Amino acid sequence: MELKFELLNGLFFSKHNLDLDHSKILQEVKDSRYKPKKTSHNSRPHFKDVWPGHVFYEDTNLYDETYLTLKNAVTKVVDGIFGEDMLQQIEIWGHIIPHKDQTTVHAHRDVFNDAPGLSWAYYPHAPKKAGGITFISNVNGFDHKVPVYPKTGDLLIFSNTLLHYTPRNDSGEERVSCSGNLKITNKLKNILYEDMEYKNPYWFYNGRC
Repeated sequence: MELKFELLNGLFFSKHNLDLDHSKILQEVKDSRYKPKKTSHNSRPHFKDVWPGHVFYEDTNLYDETYLTLKNAVTKVVDGIFGEDMLQQIEIWGHIIPHKDQTTVHAHRDVFNDAPGLSWAYYPHAPKKAGGITFISNVNGFDHKVPVYPKTGDLLIFSNTLLHYTPRNDSGEERVSCSGNLKITNKLKNILYEDMEYKNPYWFYNGRC
């Protein structure tokens, strides 16, 4: 008897590598936390204005020049996947985890937007034992954890509804990354409404809704 399997649903993330000056961005992220400047985007509050137990406490509002560098680089990758004007970058921030710290489980879902979008994480460095990132999905009522260990320059793109966390940083130094959120545009929504065969890359990231 020949077995034939058909996909019911699926959830994926994609991995890319950005051609940037990673050392420069690494330093700029650290500087933006400890030597903050006024910016035009204000994606995150200053950590001193945030309760230490809040997930935003680990975040830092990037300098405008760092913000634009990352926005342009990520937009180029996203446009290569979906085409132009399909997703809109709405915020970008730095993320600094001290030695022996970790993040709580969280997702980046936009509660004011009914359509799931995308999130991304970029790594300007990748110290050994820094913890990486662990994604959590649910299969038949059970949590399924997938640890990922990025390399320097890696860009991970995933659903903004996907739960994830950073395990404890045992590298002996601060672990620095940058993240951002993208919302789908009306142009992409209209395409998805007609995509009855689920051929658009969107469905790989967010599953078949």
